[in-house]
Amino acid sequence: MLAYGRQCATQKEGASLTHAAIVGWGKCLPPLILTNQDLATFLPTDDEWITTRTGMKERRISHVPGIELAITAARRAIACAGMSGKDIELVIYGSCSNDELVPNSASGVQQRIGATQAASFDVNTACTSFMYGLSIGTSMIKTGIVKMPGDRR
Repeated sequence: MLAYGRQCATQKEGASLTHAAIVGWGKCLPPLILTNQDLATFLPTDDEWITTRTGMKERRISHVPGIELAITAARRAIACAGMSGKDIELVIYGSCSNDELVPNSASGVQQRIGATQAASFDVNTACTSFMYGLSIGTSMIKTGIVKMPGDRR
């Protein structure tokens, strides 16, 4: 997910507002799938029991660190947006299963995507990390802390 600010005029007052927009997206999933049926071969459970309690049908098992998945997804989002790493001003990495705590994972993504002018930080709020990261990023764009490409001062 990639968001940045744009200027737009309000219809009422003609004032300029900055807002966030999703301009590119990318994903990267590990290829190995572990299904509920697979779990039932070595645990006393079944697909129905797991699905009714968690909603999960399958989970992915990675052979690489999570940061590698994030770097690939970020590169795809940047390409989708028609941007480069140098256009990125903020990297927010949301997870609670980081491979290491220090340095944070966001700084590793920031470095590997070439976002040389970007700030970066992790949001460690498990399943809600995407929503928290989106909210924080949007707030930083709206307040002008993060500028849109071409509007850096």
